Amino acid sequence: MDSLKILDEKTFMSKLLVSDTFDKFLLLEAIIGTYSTFSIDGRLNKEFYLEDSEEDSEYKDELAAWGRVKPICYEIIKGKQLPVSFKIVLQLSKKNIEKFLNQTETGFRKEEVNGLFLNIYFDRKELKCITGTSIKTFSLDRSIEYEWDRMVRKFFNKNYINYEEN
Repeated sequence: MDSLKILDEKTFMSKLLVSDTFDKFLLLEAIIGTYSTFSIDGRLNKEFYLEDSEEDSEYKDELAAWGRVKPICYEIIKGKQLPVSFKIVLQLSKKNIEKFLNQTETGFRKEEVNGLFLNIYFDRKELKCITGTSIKTFSLDRSIEYEWDRMVRKFFNKNYINYEEN
C-alpha cells in the first residue's frame, strides 16, 4: 500500500475530471462533500440495461466506468469554492487486472484477485492517493501489492502527475 501526496492538485483534478487519463478505471464509490454530501455507488443497476443490448455487453464488470460517471462528479465539484472533502475509489477492470498479472511476475491468477484499487482523498489540506489490493485467499506473499504500487507510480509518472511518497 502506497500513500502518495499529490503536489499539483489543479493538474491532477483536471486529469481526473476533464481528460481521459483515468477513464479505464471503474468507479467503486464516490463521496463528495460540498453544500451537501453526495454519494455515488458505482455498482451497475443491471435492471436498467436491456437484455442483449450492445450497451449491456460493454459492462461485463459489475461497476460503472469512471469515464461515464466523471461528468456527474465534475458538476458536483466545480465552482468557486473547493469541496469540503471527497473520496473517490477507483478499481481496475477485470480485463486490466488480467493484463496487469500477465505483465508482472506475482504468481497470482486473476481468479485470486478481488480488486486493485486507487483511493483518492481530498480534505482541503491535501490531496492524496492510496493504493490498495484485495485477494480472495490469505497469503503472506505481498508481491501483488508491491507490483500494484509500482504500476501506479509508473502510471502517474507517464501522465505527469507530480507526487511525493508519504
